[in-house]
Amino acid sequence: MAAETAANLFARLGRKKSLDGLDKILFQGLSRPVQVKDVIELYGDDGSGKTQILLHLIANCILPQKWKGASLEGRGVGAIFVDTDYHFSLLRLVEILEERITSCFLQQGLPMPSVAARQTFIKSCLSRLTLAKCNSTEELLDTMRSFDKILCNRTDICVMMIDSISAFYWQDKSDGGETYQGREKHQKRLLEVLRRYIDQYYLVVIATLPAIYSKDFKRIQRMDDYAYMCRPWRWFVKCAYAVSRTSDKSSTFLMKQVKPDVGNFVIKFDIDKEGLKC
Repeated sequence: MAAETAANLFARLGRKKSLDGLDKILFQGLSRPVQVKDVIELYGDDGSGKTQILLHLIANCILPQKWKGASLEGRGVGAIFVDTDYHFSLLRLVEILEERITSCFLQQGLPMPSVAARQTFIKSCLSRLTLAKCNSTEELLDTMRSFDKILCNRTDICVMMIDSISAFYWQDKSDGGETYQGREKHQKRLLEVLRRYIDQYYLVVIATLPAIYSKDFKRIQRMDDYAYMCRPWRWFVKCAYAVSRTSDKSSTFLMKQVKPDVGNFVIKFDIDKEGLKC
């Protein structure tokens, strides 16, 4: 049995595609590219761009490296998106994919594929994305556990995103999680599932964490400056970022790396119909 398990593991890992750092600009503050088994946290207020960052990264995942001679800078890998905040928009994702494809062909001076060809291509890209929506912590846990079979059969899946991992914080608190120990119990159960998936299926996990109390972005230097998740989660996270909008009506956003500490390293980016632009 052990030999069979080892053989299955070897076969599964051998079929994993390279993430090529997932995004070389957003994560340029890291000492090495993003790789499997990394856990990334994005913290920020509502409207700070967290979901838009995830949509950008989904496009990076599900687009192939090339199509009809054009370099799309995709990875051609599968992704799972767990939507607990109901911020995910399929129309917005399709818009990002369409704009990126069009922009790449125009910039590279290549003949533009027909509308029908682009639509068929986008559908094939979307087939690499698995989407789930949850309304409670228990539903989130059940959904996460149901991914076991999918991950076993879909060796192309390399990234799991959760938006957001603490969406039910206040709901759990009102349902008997008044104490820190009560809330920690829910978080630890989810953490156990994630840890097993990362170890068994070699995933990158990216989770957003909404601000439950207002924090001055400039004062955030480390996870402890805003943390309300349990300590095991904070130890689990390898890379953490605080995200903020420069002003209420601005399309410019800031992403500060707080773990590992690299001395106030901030990426500035804009969000328009094409997605993120650094």
